[in-house]
Order: sequence, then structure tokens, then C-alpha cells
Amino acid sequence: MKYAIFYQDNSNALKKIAAYLNEKLWDSKVFSLEKNLDEIVAENYIVLIHTNTAVVPAVSLLLIEESICNNIYVCCTNCFDISDDYRRVLTKQIEPFVPDKTVFNGVFLCYEELPQEILKQVEAVSEYDPDNPNIPAIKNKYKEALGHPDNSDLENILRFIL
Repeated sequence: MKYAIFYQDNSNALKKIAAYLNEKLWDSKVFSLEKNLDEIVAENYIVLIHTNTAVVPAVSLLLIEESICNNIYVCCTNCFDISDDYRRVLTKQIEPFVPDKTVFNGVFLCYEELPQEILKQVEAVSEYDPDNPNIPAIKNKYKEALGHPDNSDLENILRFIL
């Protein structure tokens, strides 16, 4: 197998990215990170994760540490921060887990739309704490992330891998 695509089940955005990559990449197969992943051999591992806390999920690090591949690509969706600083934080967490003979090709970041429930919680907080300085920033990030990952994100992820 040329590409093994791994994703977190708890994210519709990651499912969307996994399906897109599976359609576009020749000889690929999609796997859930929540399933048994014993000894999956592929030329390339594509690991799709979501984090808003700058902490790479342990299941992803374990997969990377036990990988049987030549190359690893990580794509991370995030609702708030897709800066180079955030990418560096994630990269530093991942690098120690990459096997010696495997090439780690970096982290691609893209926005993921915030769940509607979060916006409702923010609205509730703003009613009893209207001076909270975080409320406008969260609302702006919500608007900025609407519809992501979009077609442009999907194409950029594919270019990152190819």
C-alpha cells in the first residue's frame, strides 16, 4: 500500500479530509485511530488529528512510534490557531516518536469549524460576563473557521503530501 490514512473518529472535518485524500491518492486506505492498528505497512503514513490544546493525542504518537513506513505526514485541524508557532509546538512533540529510518515531513495546519454548541456556550457566557475580553476573539475565530476545511484546504493538504 502506498498511503495509509489515519484519522480521529470524533471529527467530521478529519473524516472529510480522509475521504478526500483516499479519493485523490492512488493505492490508499483509510483507518480510524480508534481501531486496532497492528502492523499496518505502507510507504507513507498520513496522520490526521485535531487539537486545540497544542497537545498531540497520545494514540497518534503511539501510531507514529510504531509506524512501518518510509514517510510520515501529519495534518492537524484546529479551531483557533494555525500559526507557525503552533506548528513548531506540535512538531517538537512528534519528532521524538518518529523512528530513525522514517522521514517526518512536518505538520500541515488548517482551520476546523467550531461546533455550534461552543458558540452557544460563548453566547451564554457573554450574557453574564459581557466584559470578558475573550468573547470577541472567540466569536471572530468562529466566523473565520466557518466552512473549514474547505476545498482550498483540501487541495493544500494534497499538495503538502505530494
